[in-house]
Amino acid sequence: MQNIKMVWLACVAIAVLTSTSAEASESVSTSANVLTACVDASQFAHCDFSGGDAIQQAVDAAESGAVLRIKPGIYQPKTYRDTPLNELQIRAYTLIEDKQLTIIGEGEVVIDGSLSAANGFVTKNSQVSFKNLNLQNFKWGIQEDDIYDGHGIFIINGESKIADVSIQKVQKMALSVHGNAKVDVTNLTITDSHLGVWTNDDSNVSISNSEISGSESAGLAAYQRSQVVIWQSVFQANQDDGLFASDDARVSVTQSVVLNNKPYGLNADENGAIEIDKSYVSGNDTNFVVDKVKRINVGATMLNADPRPFTAL
Repeated sequence: MQNIKMVWLACVAIAVLTSTSAEASESVSTSANVLTACVDASQFAHCDFSGGDAIQQAVDAAESGAVLRIKPGIYQPKTYRDTPLNELQIRAYTLIEDKQLTIIGEGEVVIDGSLSAANGFVTKNSQVSFKNLNLQNFKWGIQEDDIYDGHGIFIINGESKIADVSIQKVQKMALSVHGNAKVDVTNLTITDSHLGVWTNDDSNVSISNSEISGSESAGLAAYQRSQVVIWQSVFQANQDDGLFASDDARVSVTQSVVLNNKPYGLNADENGAIEIDKSYVSGNDTNFVVDKVKRINVGATMLNADPRPFTAL
């Protein structure tokens, strides 16, 4: 019995040591998958990368599956990279290719593109989640050339989630989606940019609890075979349509507000189509485009008053 007891105690000790070792290993592994970026390393106890280009440096160092935590501050990148899309070069301050990453802003994080001409983020064949970021002042170098710059977030294929993000004063498209990308957007605010959301190719985009206002062009423009689903969102005071669909694009809108846009609240041409119901459309120069082909399908339960704050209908 004594020998059996000693053997049992030894087994327990080995099990405890093995468990402790495994937990320590897991802790190290988890820590290694979290990287931090900051503007000024002297302001924080720990920072893996610092300076205006810290976010790209963190992306380069990150393994797929990593979490990038962006410390509070104003990031003004100076360097950029190009990646091809058909005959174009897409220019990025932060380029993410073939990776799965989560990028989280801690506190007030501002990414300011005013020092040069590029897009804020470009993701290509990647799975990326963006949360709690403010993007502003992205501009083009030459308005019409083979270099695509001046966009906020530019997504090529892959999957992305965008939550609690604001984009303002962008000279081209605040959010641009291409290829077969699948993008889930919630609580996105776009203000005073050239165009709000631009969808192309075979992309699939869902937008909820978001607001797009003050665009020089459309709040949303859907082209080719892209599909967009919109729920509890606002398109207001955009200067070249609140919502627009062309080619074979399809847009579905419910429980939303389309207000004070020019010249149309909702517009479509070619084979593009928009369906809308349980929504409030008012104050636009013309609420719906009218022509021989019924491209705008208005449901039977439209609202007579602004439903904000939104509740389930």
